[in-house]
Amino acid sequence: MHKAQISTSVLRDRVGEVIFERGRRYAAEGRVHLRSHDEVSAQAEVAGSEVYEVEIEAAERGLAADCTCPFADDGLFCKHMVATVLCWLEGESELGVTGSARRPTQADDGFRRAMGTDPVVPAGDSDLFGADVDVESEDPAEDAPAEQRLRTFLAGQDTAYLVDLLLEAGRRDPMFAARLAVEAGDSGRSALDEVPLRNALVDAFSVEDLVDFDEAFDYFWGIDEVLGEIDDLTDAGFAPSAARLALFALGLLDEFGDMVDDSGGGLVDAIARIEEIHLRASRNHDVDVDALADTLVHHAVTSDYEVFYDAPAQYAEILGQQGLQRFRDLLEQRGRALPKGLDRFDDDRFAVTFLRERVAEVLGGADMLLEVLQEDATSASDHLRIAHLLYREDRPQEALDRIDLGLEADGPNQRLNELAATIHREAGRGDLAGQLLWENFTNQPGDLTYRSLKNGTGEDFARWREQAIAMLQEPRRGAHRTDFSTVVSALLWEGDVDRAWQAAHDGGCGQGLWLRLARDRAQGHPADALPILLQEADRSIEGAQRTAYHQAASLLTEARSLAERSGVLKEFDRHVRDVRERNRRRPALQDEFTRASLP
Repeated sequence: MHKAQISTSVLRDRVGEVIFERGRRYAAEGRVHLRSHDEVSAQAEVAGSEVYEVEIEAAERGLAADCTCPFADDGLFCKHMVATVLCWLEGESELGVTGSARRPTQADDGFRRAMGTDPVVPAGDSDLFGADVDVESEDPAEDAPAEQRLRTFLAGQDTAYLVDLLLEAGRRDPMFAARLAVEAGDSGRSALDEVPLRNALVDAFSVEDLVDFDEAFDYFWGIDEVLGEIDDLTDAGFAPSAARLALFALGLLDEFGDMVDDSGGGLVDAIARIEEIHLRASRNHDVDVDALADTLVHHAVTSDYEVFYDAPAQYAEILGQQGLQRFRDLLEQRGRALPKGLDRFDDDRFAVTFLRERVAEVLGGADMLLEVLQEDATSASDHLRIAHLLYREDRPQEALDRIDLGLEADGPNQRLNELAATIHREAGRGDLAGQLLWENFTNQPGDLTYRSLKNGTGEDFARWREQAIAMLQEPRRGAHRTDFSTVVSALLWEGDVDRAWQAAHDGGCGQGLWLRLARDRAQGHPADALPILLQEADRSIEGAQRTAYHQAASLLTEARSLAERSGVLKEFDRHVRDVRERNRRRPALQDEFTRASLP
């Protein structure tokens, strides 16, 4: 097959209207750099959200293509491929200059910054399809004479010719046309036609049926590609359009987000990208701070997806004192309008409360935040938040007073006691700290409270240790403890492997804990650990699946080194051969053992 036999209409039908149009737009916007090409193949770099490598070949059965973008990983024909094909088929520009592939020069870079685009292999009319394209040197220095000739040529043309040339370039590149319109006196909003990008967002977000996990990656990748184009508007001088389109995208997300399986986190990433675009755009143009505050509050409290929850801090410099105060006043109004008796975790109440706290901290620091936190402080967790804030602000006595209020409200509380113990210990009152942590432990003996007791009492822990270990070994009313797993776990964490080993033999422990214990024990007593690893390998084999056989082989490989250290390697190898013989009808097991180099 020859490139002259390639039909763009067939290509359009094959890839679909959306992908074809996006590829055509990429070609027109100057995102394609042909590195090399001939009559049957082409290699290019295409600038999208990053630079992708594309290869095109006119194969015997049709057009073969490859791209390094994620979309193409699934075997799909992406817009970068389309853009490369279109530039490959058009061999020369309307300027009459050979459409050679070359690296961008400094002048190209300046033009790209002015237009918000990357260098392009110029696209011609359809009657140029099939023209040969020569590959010139990739050395920028060798391009300078050609560029100078072009500059000299353009400088010698009359104004009418140059006007026609710029208008034609504008027809090919809407972004360039918009920049020309702004230079001519139009406002940015009227100069740039936002409709194509709005349509692209609608195409990317819209779904009729649920998007399952397997389809979600491509779905969010398509959204990210359009968002990348919107982000480019800020660099091109159209930040207000970027901000408006970001908000439009948020509306689409609210409409279609619940129809997509977000197990892979694509929705969270899309929200973060939209927020970043809006923030960057807002930083790059003059904004009405009151209107911006209205917009941020509206979306933050009405969206289902917790957008702009960090707005008070992120937009503080943009909003200034006036905008932040407006932000706070709007939240106060919304708070007063909430129905009475709402649960604190009601979505509307949570959003207003959370944002009130954030803007208070930005406006007035810890003191204003404390005022907000104290308004509805009734539970132990409310008092704990306030106490933590006071502690961070180096106000320890006020923190202790607040802890007392929390204990009065809800009775004994482990987290309040832990914070109080920290404050007492730092003030040199180690006995008080130890008593509070011991109270936590006796109220709920367990691995975590044991660790907290040890960490919080330091050198004084010895006075509590033996009594604590004894309590971990005693059955408690209402507890379902049937072995010594808790004390074994605590002793292993502490590094007392010998005592943990003895406790496990005295009272038993969970299966996973036995394996962990054996591995720690193996460092000094490999013969003790060996039977446990063999037992775990036998249990894995009972799983009767390749993954279980792989786990068994791994355990036996680990056990073999212990057998060698214990002087029983021959006996171990004989055991493994016996295992193979008993499972000779399990080829997957035999294969996994062989892969692990087991006898």
